[in-house]
Amino acid sequence: MNVDFEDFATQVNYLAAIGRLVVPRAFGFTDHKVLFLGYAPFDSEELGGLLPREVQWHEHDYAPEEFVPDIVVLGREGFEKGTIKSVLEDLETPPKIVPQEGFLDELLFGHDWWDDEVEALRTMVNHHRGLQSARSLGALALVGIEQPQQKKKPAIEEGVLRTQQTTVKSPQRTGATPMPSKFSWPSTEANESTKIGATELDLQPQSRLKQLGYDTTKSRSERWRILTTRAVPELELPKVASFIAWLCRTRKSQKGGREKFISSITEWEYDLARLKREIYPSYKPRFNWPDSEPKSRQGNRNR
Repeated sequence: MNVDFEDFATQVNYLAAIGRLVVPRAFGFTDHKVLFLGYAPFDSEELGGLLPREVQWHEHDYAPEEFVPDIVVLGREGFEKGTIKSVLEDLETPPKIVPQEGFLDELLFGHDWWDDEVEALRTMVNHHRGLQSARSLGALALVGIEQPQQKKKPAIEEGVLRTQQTTVKSPQRTGATPMPSKFSWPSTEANESTKIGATELDLQPQSRLKQLGYDTTKSRSERWRILTTRAVPELELPKVASFIAWLCRTRKSQKGGREKFISSITEWEYDLARLKREIYPSYKPRFNWPDSEPKSRQGNRNR
């Protein structure tokens, strides 16, 4: 058997580098007992397989009765309503509750979503059914994520209500464009222009999204962290998606733009696809998702 020693040495060095990165953090879980509840976006058994043998972990359906976890890792699917409540009721000490994404973030990169990355957890709550259940039970109060308060409608006297019903008219917005009742997800496509750089709008170098740190020169994980912990909470998903889609359209509409800006376009569309996959499904109010083809191409595609 022929062995390429140079290639073998490269693989060994890479393995050593990964080991130096992950092993110390993985062994940081040895003093904990981890319970995996639900699945998606990852398989619970595969996540558990990343932990050292010294770490006690179980999937919820196979955990022995005497197993008392201090970390509960939640998937997005695979558990009945009330399961989280029953798990928490059986524990005397509140556990640390994180989504699968937070568990991996801590295991691989050392980012603790119950310490220095609480904002990531706070953002994920709004789009994660399991975390929402935990929040409603007060299980996230230890990190400052309180149970949602129900809004009380102000009491209106019967006479006042009758007067309002008979006198209030719909406001007339003189000279204003009617506000849409539904937000349509923007397209990332545009027809190519014959003029280099000719677009309805040009790239705003000091856009709020850029001010928040969003830039395609950064890694995908760093951009995702900026989008989910800064941009979406401040600007809301429709505005963020609209701007990224606009960036795609302005570049594609330039002559030769698809080839010239292929790297940036690829990263922008990657971010849009991930926003659609991980945040859009549970986002409210609902809005239409964008098409990534220009109008001319959309027409050809739909024929």
